[in-house]
Amino acid sequence: MMKQMISNWDRCKIKGDLGELLIDQLLTPKYRCYKPCNDGAYPIDRILIKDSKIIVYDIKTKPKRDKYASTGYDYNDHKHYLALNKTSEVWIFFVDENLGGIYYQSLNNLIDFKLLDDGNGNLRSHPFIEQAKNHKTQKVEDVIYFHIDQLKLVRKLKPEEILKLKELPNEI
Repeated sequence: MMKQMISNWDRCKIKGDLGELLIDQLLTPKYRCYKPCNDGAYPIDRILIKDSKIIVYDIKTKPKRDKYASTGYDYNDHKHYLALNKTSEVWIFFVDENLGGIYYQSLNNLIDFKLLDDGNGNLRSHPFIEQAKNHKTQKVEDVIYFHIDQLKLVRKLKPEEILKLKELPNEI
C-alpha cells in the first residue's frame, strides 16, 4: 500500500483549518456565526451576529515573528479589511502556538498608531509595513505588522493544541 504524501500547501491549509476550528469553538456557543460554503480564497473567514450587529473576522494561524514582538499579515488582505470596516466591524484573530494563546483585536484598535518596544529594546511605531518574501509565490510583498501588546488574549491554548499546531508548517 502506498503512503499518501501531503504537500506543504495542504499541511499549511490544515493548520489554518485547525485555527479556524479553535475560533469556531470559542464563538459559536455565544454568537450566530456563518462561514463561506465554497472552496477557495475569500477575504474573510467568518461573519457573526452580535446584538443585531454584523461583525466580520479573519483568523491567522501563525506564531509571532521570531526576533520581534509583532505579528502580521499580507497588506493586500489589510486593504480588504479596511474596505469592509466601512460597513461592518472587523476583528482579526491570531492563533499563536509559540505564545500559547489565541489573541484578537478589532481593526479599529489595531490601526491606532502606538510607539512600542519592538522586543529588542528599540521604540517603533506600530502598525508598520515591511516587505517580506511570500514563500508560496516567492515574490516580495508588503506585510503589515502589529505589536503583540495591541492584541487581547482570548484564551490560552491547551498543551495538545500547541503540539498539534507545531507539527504543521507556518509557510510553504
